[in-house]
This record gives sequence, structure tokens and C-alpha cells, in this order.
Amino acid sequence: MFTLNDPKYREAREKAKELLSKMTLEEKVIQLTQYIGTDNSYNPEHKEKDGSTNAGRCGSLLAVCGAATVNGFQKIALEYTPHSVPVITGCDVIHGYRTTMPIPLALSCTFEPDLIRKCYGIIGKEAASDGVHWVYAPMVDVARDSRWGRVAEGYGEDTYLCSEMASAAVHGFQDDGGVMACMKHFVAYSAGEGGRDYNGCEMSMQTLFNTFIPPFQAGVDAGVGTFMNAFNEINGVPCAANRTLLTDILRGKMGFDGFVVSDYDAVMELINHGFAEDEKDAAMKGYNAGVDVLMLGNLYNNYLPELVREGRVSEEQIDESVLRVLAAKYRLGVFDSPFVPDDSDGEFFSDEHLKTARECARRSFVLLENDGTLPLIPEKYKGKKIGVVGPYADDRISVLGCWASIMTPSRTVSILSALKERYSDSDIIFSEGVDFSDGIENIEKACCDMAECDVIIAALGEHSSQSGEATSKTNLELPENQKLLLERLASLGKPIVLLVSAGRPLILDKIRKSVSAILYIWAPGTEAGHAVCDVVSGDFSPSGKTTISFPYTSASLPYYYNHKSTGRPASGEMTFESKYIDTPIGALYPFGYGMSYTTFEYSDAAISSDKIKAESGESINVTLKVKNTGGFEGYDVVQLYVRDVVGSITRPVKELKKFVKVHAAPGEEKEVSMTLSRDDLAFWNADMEYTAEKGRFKLWVAHDSDDNNIEFDFELV
Repeated sequence: MFTLNDPKYREAREKAKELLSKMTLEEKVIQLTQYIGTDNSYNPEHKEKDGSTNAGRCGSLLAVCGAATVNGFQKIALEYTPHSVPVITGCDVIHGYRTTMPIPLALSCTFEPDLIRKCYGIIGKEAASDGVHWVYAPMVDVARDSRWGRVAEGYGEDTYLCSEMASAAVHGFQDDGGVMACMKHFVAYSAGEGGRDYNGCEMSMQTLFNTFIPPFQAGVDAGVGTFMNAFNEINGVPCAANRTLLTDILRGKMGFDGFVVSDYDAVMELINHGFAEDEKDAAMKGYNAGVDVLMLGNLYNNYLPELVREGRVSEEQIDESVLRVLAAKYRLGVFDSPFVPDDSDGEFFSDEHLKTARECARRSFVLLENDGTLPLIPEKYKGKKIGVVGPYADDRISVLGCWASIMTPSRTVSILSALKERYSDSDIIFSEGVDFSDGIENIEKACCDMAECDVIIAALGEHSSQSGEATSKTNLELPENQKLLLERLASLGKPIVLLVSAGRPLILDKIRKSVSAILYIWAPGTEAGHAVCDVVSGDFSPSGKTTISFPYTSASLPYYYNHKSTGRPASGEMTFESKYIDTPIGALYPFGYGMSYTTFEYSDAAISSDKIKAESGESINVTLKVKNTGGFEGYDVVQLYVRDVVGSITRPVKELKKFVKVHAAPGEEKEVSMTLSRDDLAFWNADMEYTAEKGRFKLWVAHDSDDNNIEFDFELV
């Protein structure tokens, strides 16, 4: 267990103080430097041009794992580092280690923080068993523009949901998994102009605090150990040199007491930004802003001691940074047990881990369309032919998603293999049709094969290499060869079940009209095939809900449900409104949307009062009955939205404030209760005061963000 909220962390700080008192300035700065372990420069046999060695000149290592490798580096650290200070190892462990879970965007679609915590606990245990101390996750950037490839790594467009998932991930990694987590990227990295990675943005402090900071605050409240600065600039100042963000806000307003690590080479990139004159200037500006640890390179080793002697960097600040790093090492137990036992295989792909991966995957799938074709109940398809087509059907790599840590394709259950296992092998007809390139030569053969079938399962989508970092795109449609394949399949007149594997919402408006069902499976991970079969066969009714809006066109991005109104909102009542003349301005599939094999009906919705007293600590209780009115057992996510009708600054047209996931058997009715307090209505106002303003509010109990059927009015008085 690692958390800054634990008294044992304070004990670790006391041990760190004693060690710190014995260190020279140069020895301290070593602890603030991180090398990448894969470049061999840390090996004492590797010599720099001047004949020196880097051995012992860093406090942490990036991209190092595995008992033999970690132990080898640790021996070097203990021998060459003054006072035999061990290194900590950090890795990009995002949504799985060996057992790969669904991508984070998919995980958020479960609307189940407890399940997410369990998932990240497993990820942490696997990583820790292989010598990883520190994981560069969770990424909690609120993502409103799916042109940005890294939407795959976060939890969607809603601030409240991202905050709930952020807290769950931190508790899972640290409390249950035994590794130190890293909140990233601080902050507003996802708001880059044009949806382009690394791009800057202009943003008011109110938007920053109301939209982008709350998930990071949730991580601080959960006891997260570290933060990572973002690559981008905000209002002209790069985040890697932004003292307002990293010191005044993060340490001051937010109360964070761990250490901050730069993103990869971000301090050096201050030169490219035009914010630093040279390496020494970059080191000074990055460090003085609040970047404690430099990821990659020797900027700090080379320049911080000199900057301290020149009086341009405070040694007292150096001491505090080193204290944070050493305290983390003591709390992680690295001083007591620097070496990794070489018996970690039992942690990987265990039955429990695979079961959780399968559960997370099937609960993350979102059923976007269904005319009744799904589910394909095996008993009803005995003796019938099920066609399977598309590049993802027998894929074992792309379905693992971007940032699959220690990718093990041999353990991936493909969709095709699972379908053959669930249905009769002789009833499955497979034809790839198209591959991941642009080829179309096999389309006609695939259509001939599919013509014999009673139903077609088409596994299409976006390759995992096209989502994640540095994969910004303007065209979010299916590849042209896949669209051609689907067009030819539709001409056969057969029911088509479209499985879409992708790391972002794709454009589906035209496609949906040519298929019978669309099941969005994202990048499901190691248990992809089993999870898909669970849902397609009807063993599990889909329960995922969208956490990022699906646009009609790429050109309408960015779009998000909790936008502001305008003086001329698009009501359809007048000509001169805020709209497009060639496409709807809303979402094809809104935030919170997802179908099931069953239906849910809400009744007897009520609020306990139409007033909340602002100073009394009162709250209102929202109650309703949820009944499963269909023929399958299933899950529904009851969502509570609020609008502050009039504010001192304009407020969003809707904001998610609470949600409850309900399970019910056919005909079963459940009572649901949600509490709304004054604190749930608070925001940062024009004077940057965090307050809930008196006045009128609207409240909706809804199936999704477009559902306005159950509405109440109340006041904060």
C-alpha cells in the first residue's frame, strides 16, 4: 500500500531527512534525474566522450522491468550511488501489464468505479511483481475532442465521471496494487487547438478549475504519490515551466505533497517552445516552476548545482524535492528490499486476473444500434451459418489497444476463436475480406463466402496504432477499404452485426443505416474474444454507456454535451441560431447513451424538497423506481443532471452530478436514491471563489444526457 495519506509516509519522510543531511549538493541532484533504462547509458561500462560514466547518476529509471533487468540496475545503483541509494523504476503501465484490460476510455463506459479499482489493483500487482515501482497512470485529462488520439487513455468528456474514475484508479494502483501512481498530464493537455497532440491552448482560469482540474484534485484526495506535467502551453506559458500551475495551484490550492516528474524531455523542449534560451535556462525555469524530477537526460545533473551556486536556484527547494523522492523510496520499501524475487510468473494471466479482464471488457461494450438481430442465441443458430469477416476477427494485437504494456498476443483470445468455441465450428464461416492495409482484392471472395450465411458478424474499426499518443486525426471514418467491404456486404441483404474496435468514437452516421446492430467494443484486451461472445450470444446483456459523445462528422469537433448556451441557442425556432446548416450540432450518440437487450422504465420519481438552504448543510434526496420491463436480466445506469439556470458566469446547459448502476432481473423493480448537496452545485466564479450561488436550478433523472423526460425545478436559498 502506498499513499500520501498514510501515517507511514510521514515516517518515511523522517528517514529521508536523516539521509538527506548526509548528502552533498551534487548527490542530491542525482535523485532528481531519471534515465531511460533501455539506452544502456547507465551501465558502468558505457563511457561518455570525456571518459566518465553515468552509473549512479540518477535516482530513477524509465522503461525498466523484469527481475533480472531491475536487479542488474539496482546493483549498479547500490554500488555507484553515494550512500547506496536504490533507484525506483517507472513504466508506462496504462491499462494492463501482462494481462491487458480494456483501454481506459472503455473502462469508463462501465460507470463502475469499484470495478475499475479492482482492475487497477490487478494491474498494479502484476507490475509490482515484475519489479515496477512506479506507473505513469492514470491519465485523467478531460477529453472533448476525439480528433486527439489520447482520448483512448482517459475517461471521456465529463469532469465528474473522470474524477470518480481517477480516484478509483489511484486507490487501485496504490492501496491494492502496491505501486506508486502518477496523475497526468497536468493540465489541459487534452485542450490543444485543433485536437493536435502537444499543441497549446488559451483558457480562462474558471474553465481550468471547473473542467480540467477536478479529476486531478480527486487524485490528490486519494493520496496519489506523483504528478506529471503536460507537454502543452497554457496562455503562453509551457506547463513544464509554469510556476502558477505546478507550485501555486498544485501545491498551494490543491494541497499536493508528492513530487512532480516532467513528461519525456519536456523541460528540454522549453527551448523549442521559445520559452528558454538554452539548456541551462531550461533547467532553471523548469525546476523553479516546480518540476522536481527530470525525465530523461542530464539537464539537472549538469546545471542545477551551478545554478544553486549562482543563487538562481534555492538549495532549500532542492532539499524539499529530494526529500519527496527519498520519502517515496522509503515508503515503497525499496531501501529495505531493493531486489525483485525471480518468481513472478504466478502473477500473470492468473484465473482471477483473466476473469476480471473479461468482466471489465464485456461491461465496457456499448450497444449503439440493434433492430432485434442481437443476441445470437446459440440454441437458435444450431445448423445455421454465421459469417465472420473483417481484420479484427482473428486479430490478437490491435484488440489489446494502444499502450499495451508488456504485450503478449499469444495469450489474447481472438473473436474468431471464441466464436468457434461458443457456436459449432462447422457453422462459422470466416473470410478476412480486408486487412489492415488499403487492399481490396479479397472483398469479392469474402462476399461470396458471406452469401451462404444467415447472419454476418463484421469486425471492423481503427487499428490500435492509430490511437494513443501522436495519433491526432481529422478523418474519423472507417478506412476506405472497410467501408467498401461493408457496402458490398450490405448488398447481400443479410443481417449484419457490426463490431467496432477503436480507441476513439468513429463517424457512424451513414454506416448505421446499412447494418442491423452496432456493438462498440473499443480495444477490449486479453479476453477480447470471450467478452465479445458473452455479449453476442446473450449470456450477458450489454450495459456500457458512452462517456464521450459520438459526433455526426469530424468537422463538428470538438463537441461535448456539457457545453454552454449562447444568446441564440439552436432551438430550431429562428433562422439566426448557433448551428450548422449541413449537419446537426448535437451528438449522434450522446454522452451516457447505450442500449441493452432489455428495457428499463423509470417511475415515481420525486425530490424530497424544492429548496436547499445554502448555509445549513442541507441536501435534497432524489428517488425513483427502476423496473426491468424486458426479457433479459441487465444493468441500467441512472444518471442525474443539473443546470444552474442563472450564474455570475455562464454555466453549462447540463452537468452530470450523480449516477447509480442498477442490476435487475426481468420484471424486477429496484428503488434508487441519490443525494444532491450544496457542494455538488459549487463552482469557481468570476472572482475565482469556489462557491454555490443562490438561485434556480433544473434537475433531470435520465437514461442519457439527451433525455429530458423527468425534470424537476429547485432552488438554492
